[in-house]
Amino acid sequence: MTETRFANDIQDCIPWLEGGEDLPRTVVEAQFQADRLLTLRTRNSAAYKGLYALQMKRGGRNFHTNVPIDDDGYFDYGIDIFHVFPKSWCLSRGFQPRIVDCIVNKAAMSSQLRRLIGGSAPSAYLQKIEKEQGMQGRDLDGILRSHDIDPVALRHDKFELFFNQRFERLLQQIGEVMGKPVNRRAGRDESPFFHRDESQEQDIIQGIIQRGESQDLEFKSTGLKNLYTGKKDPRIEWAVIKSVCGFLNSAGGSLLVGIDDSGNIVGIDQDFPLLKSKNPDGWQLWFTDLIENTLNVGHISVSNLHLDFFRISGKTVARIDVSPSIKPVFARELKGAKEQFFYVRMHASTRRLAGPDLLEYEKEHFPDS
Repeated sequence: MTETRFANDIQDCIPWLEGGEDLPRTVVEAQFQADRLLTLRTRNSAAYKGLYALQMKRGGRNFHTNVPIDDDGYFDYGIDIFHVFPKSWCLSRGFQPRIVDCIVNKAAMSSQLRRLIGGSAPSAYLQKIEKEQGMQGRDLDGILRSHDIDPVALRHDKFELFFNQRFERLLQQIGEVMGKPVNRRAGRDESPFFHRDESQEQDIIQGIIQRGESQDLEFKSTGLKNLYTGKKDPRIEWAVIKSVCGFLNSAGGSLLVGIDDSGNIVGIDQDFPLLKSKNPDGWQLWFTDLIENTLNVGHISVSNLHLDFFRISGKTVARIDVSPSIKPVFARELKGAKEQFFYVRMHASTRRLAGPDLLEYEKEHFPDS
C-alpha cells in the first residue's frame, strides 16, 4: 500500500539522511521491471525524473558547450528532455506513439536545439547541428555517447537499432545505481524490437569498417590470441585495454575486435579455444574480468561500456562501444600493480600521457577531478 510505504519512508529515510547506517526498507525492497521503461513518458513519474537526473549525473554533455551539464548550464540553456528521434518522423513511419514517447527515446537538451531538430531525420539534423555550431562530427558523436545514444544508429536513421541499444544501457544504469539487477523475462525480450534484424546490423557494421580507423574507431584482430604464436598473449590483451582507456578519457568511440588493420574480417572465434567457455558468453566474461583487473573501475560506470556481438561472413565480431568518462581513468597491466598509465585517443591512435602533458589534459578535460 502507498500509505504503508510512505509511513515507512518517514520512519526510515530521515535517520538514514542524518547519517544512519541502515538502509531504508524502501531502498532494500525496491524492484524495477524492465518493461517499465516503456511506460515512462511524463514527468509525473518519479522514475522518469530519476532517470533524467541520472543521465546528467553520469556526465551527459551539453550539446552547445560539449561539457557535462551542470547547474549553470541547465538554467542558462533551458535544458529539458526531448525526443531523440522526432515524434513526427517516427509516426510517419508507423512506429507506435507509446514507444516513440517513452523515455528510451528522450534525452536532455536545450529548447533551442529542439527547434533546430524540428521533425527532421536524425541524419539530417546532426548535420544541421554541426553546421550551426561549427562542431566536428566526432565531437558531436562524443556528446551523443555521453547520453548513451549510439551515433552510428542515429546517423543511419535506424530507430529500432538505436532503441534496443539504449534500452539495454538504461537497464544497466538502473541495475548499477540500485545495486541489484532489474527484473527481466526469461527471454529478455522486453524491447518491442527485440527480434534483431541481422541483415541491417551487418550492413551497419560493414559501413563502420569501410570508414577505416579514426579518432573514435579502432580495429583489433583478436582480444587475447597472438595470431603468430597461436597462444594467449598478455600484450594483445593490454592493447585492448589501452584502446578502451583511451576512449574513456577522450570523446568515447568504438572498438571492433575481429577486424584486422586493413579492415578484413578475422573474427574473435580464434579466441574461443583459449577461453573457459568457448563461445561469445565466455569472451564477454573474459572481457569483463579484464576491465575489472586493469582499470580503476571506481571511476567508470558499467554502462560506459557496451559489448555486442555480430556474425559477419560466418565469423564473430565484437563491438565495444565506449562512452566518455566524467573522471580520468588509469590502466594497470596487472591486478594490484602500483604503476598506472593514462591513455587518450588522438587522431587514429592511442597515446600515453604523463607529467606536464597529463596535468594539462586533466585540467582541460576533467576540471572537477
